[in-house]
Amino acid sequence: MKAKQTQIIKDAMVAFLFLLTSIAFSQNVGINTTGNSPDTSAMLDVVSSSKGLLIPRVSLSSLTDAGTIKLPATSLLIYNTNSGISGGLGFYYNSGTTTSAVWTKLVTSGVNNGSTWSLNGNAGTDTTLDFIGTTDSKSLIIKTNGIQRMKVSTTGEVTIGDGTNQTRFESDGTMKFEGNSTVWDDIQVAPDATSRGGSNPPIWGGVSAAAFKKSGSNQGVFLYMFSAIDEQELYFTIQLPHGYKVGSDIFPHVHWTTSTGTPSGTDVVWGLEYTYTAIGSNFPTTSVITSNTIIPSIGTPSGTGQHLITSLGTISGSGIGISTILVCRVYRAATNGSDTFANEAGILGVDFHVEKDTYGSRSDFAK
Repeated sequence: MKAKQTQIIKDAMVAFLFLLTSIAFSQNVGINTTGNSPDTSAMLDVVSSSKGLLIPRVSLSSLTDAGTIKLPATSLLIYNTNSGISGGLGFYYNSGTTTSAVWTKLVTSGVNNGSTWSLNGNAGTDTTLDFIGTTDSKSLIIKTNGIQRMKVSTTGEVTIGDGTNQTRFESDGTMKFEGNSTVWDDIQVAPDATSRGGSNPPIWGGVSAAAFKKSGSNQGVFLYMFSAIDEQELYFTIQLPHGYKVGSDIFPHVHWTTSTGTPSGTDVVWGLEYTYTAIGSNFPTTSVITSNTIIPSIGTPSGTGQHLITSLGTISGSGIGISTILVCRVYRAATNGSDTFANEAGILGVDFHVEKDTYGSRSDFAK
């Protein structure tokens, strides 16, 4: 009788185990003390109010350790107990493959857990250990609104801008302007070289030798006044600065005024004769540019003694660089058919607008 009861118990246990095995292979599994069925969305549903889930504890040798756990599956979760690896202790999952593991640490957004940068700031950082950046040969890019604003390259260059129009700080500290970030500057000249051989200089103070402007019994200030009848000229040289953007065009202007009468804005013709070349090259024959039109922002001249500017066009920057010298003659082309202003014109100065892409140069005569 006893043997028969024992056999019944064994058969029941086998049947129960068979039933559990069938459920395990065909359904999700629940572990609890309530007897409730597991959630249908979970393969494993663990419920407890006083106990937790203990994830396997593994001492990883590195973030690419593929030997401690043989062929670790993608998404495999462990708790790393080796504080010596980058990232330290914590939960890691394999974001790589079974043959090329990449152990990625789970972090909580916005919480400073010792290895992350918080949106609310960090405290207790160590400047010998902590940094924002990369540990491989990848550049660091900072964006706002999805657009690049700053980049730190793997060679140490820092650029601020959108990737095209930007300021570049090179690894040696040199600053360059690129794209639309270049700036313009003036090379201002006060022409004062007069009689050279058969040249015809303007008259200091004009034919009346009068001050351009004065107050009371003071002597006043004087200008070179250019005749309305004869072509008169002054001479000067300029040197391109070390910040000049090599190869960029140059834009000369004449600043001038009147002591008598009001010009129309197109009835005084100014000219520039010039020659220039790069260091070490030979000067070619001269070129001439003329213009009778003041810049649009002034509008129509409105009186005597107004500060006027005539743009003389473009001088090509092809083939020239820093420290290039321009040898120049500025003149009023009074015999030109478009010069119909019947009074003298006084020169205030000549300037050359140049584009700059650096503050100075690395060496004496080269960018």
